[in-house]
Amino acid sequence: IGSNPFAGLIHIREINAQRGFADAGDSNGDDDELMSATSRKIASQIQPYFRKHIDPEKDPTPNDVKALEAIHDAETTFNARLKDGFADAIKELESLGYPGGLNNPKLFIATQIKPVDGLDHPAAVQYDISGDTSGVKLPEGYNGLGFQNLISMVFQLMRFRDDWMQVGKFKSQQVTPDDKGIEPLQLVLIEEPEAHLHVQVQQVFMARAHKVLRNHKDLEKEDSAFTTQLVVSTHSGHIAHAAAFEELRYFKRELPDHGVVPTATVANMTGLFGEDTETQRFVTRYLLSTHFDLFFADAIVVIEGAAERILLPHLIQHHYPDLAVAYLSFLQLGGSHAHRMRPLIEALEVPTLIITDLDAATKVKIEVKKGESKGERHAWKSARPRSGAAQETTNHALKSWLPEMAEVDKLMAAPPNSLCHTDTTQTIAVSYQIPQEVIQGTQTQAITPSTFEDALALTNPKAVEEAAKTDLACGMTCDFGKYIAAAATPEDLAEELFNRLAKNTDKAAFALDLLYIEDIKALQAPPYIDKGLTWLAGRLKGGVTAT
Repeated sequence: IGSNPFAGLIHIREINAQRGFADAGDSNGDDDELMSATSRKIASQIQPYFRKHIDPEKDPTPNDVKALEAIHDAETTFNARLKDGFADAIKELESLGYPGGLNNPKLFIATQIKPVDGLDHPAAVQYDISGDTSGVKLPEGYNGLGFQNLISMVFQLMRFRDDWMQVGKFKSQQVTPDDKGIEPLQLVLIEEPEAHLHVQVQQVFMARAHKVLRNHKDLEKEDSAFTTQLVVSTHSGHIAHAAAFEELRYFKRELPDHGVVPTATVANMTGLFGEDTETQRFVTRYLLSTHFDLFFADAIVVIEGAAERILLPHLIQHHYPDLAVAYLSFLQLGGSHAHRMRPLIEALEVPTLIITDLDAATKVKIEVKKGESKGERHAWKSARPRSGAAQETTNHALKSWLPEMAEVDKLMAAPPNSLCHTDTTQTIAVSYQIPQEVIQGTQTQAITPSTFEDALALTNPKAVEEAAKTDLACGMTCDFGKYIAAAATPEDLAEELFNRLAKNTDKAAFALDLLYIEDIKALQAPPYIDKGLTWLAGRLKGGVTAT
């Protein structure tokens, strides 16, 4: 290809993920093994920095001359001690006849002290743990791996910056007859900085790393001619959380169809929501207030509220083994907001199950008050889902995303003989309440629940009754238990549950009460959730599911 086309334009530096840290106790105590086993990363970084920017032997200043004189005096004194200490050994060696005579060289032992040699040992970097009292210091290898990693990365960033800006004596070493000056762009690549770092430090490092790279008088100016770009690859949601949403790039693995090498495509979060700044603002703030682990999940489960968030992990753990070993990201969103995540979820192309409520409503007339314009006015009032009742859903996700239907009759009827509604690519599915068989008293009837809570109660009446009998149970749990015990028919029970849910609900408390039952494995997912989780498990296994 010829010479590097980026020479003189881009100053590229990188920090690899494998930084070679080890605990001080990893060796068996041998000195040589200790030096190789313990981390010397920071000490090894100090040496090149010292040679480039500080070494007194390069272009000595008056202060450097004083230091070199002190080193020379120490070298002379040490050589005299070596000569005296080895005198008997050399004399004994000469008694063997070699070296001897006038023509054979004499053996002489001396030392040469170089300034950088003082940094070439495991204890060159130490940490003062005394609190300014006893002066107790430990080598860097005896500190935690996370602290070593953090200090190591920050020191490397400072070194990259000072090398780029030719700080100290480095400038005189770089100037050549064909010197083109400093590159206008520095590109720093960091691979997986989260190694050994706990959550808070990961976020602090990301917030400060770019500032460290710009901490120089020629870089802090607003009109600086020099630009710094930091690129970080990570598997940590906490690292992603610390970055601005529009700065994220999501790499998606594309599996080969016919033995071809796998490839990757990149989803750019910049401009993902187009001109819809309101939706972008909502999604960005929502993710900042929760987590970014959806970028690293095997699958995403969008849920309505706290009750689902509390109980779904237990249902998955005990009844869906394929999902129990997968990395699932739960996004708790009400039905009126799930559709706002559509651009992001579709861009990620991660298998996604949306568990939402049918939210059936009936059109009712509103009385026109005196002084208002004449004419008939209507509003939609929440109602129990019923076939043939001219009901519509108020759930925006169902109306505008999947399956793009508003009529409750159509939602409950279509699609026939399938697990749940899916998109054309079958990477996204939506699951909502469907008719389920309920046995109450001597009757069996198909009932369509209105929410997760009544669907769960209709599916697990014995578990709800058991939870209602615990000492801590109260509110909705106790009421549900009474209804299950007293209702004569499935229709009566469904009506009682719906009316109770219409009051001031305490759904999270209901879910927490169910955790007290003796056998949590007996708790079954409502049919609509079971169908959705079955679909999701099939997607993760690579199976073909119905549309």
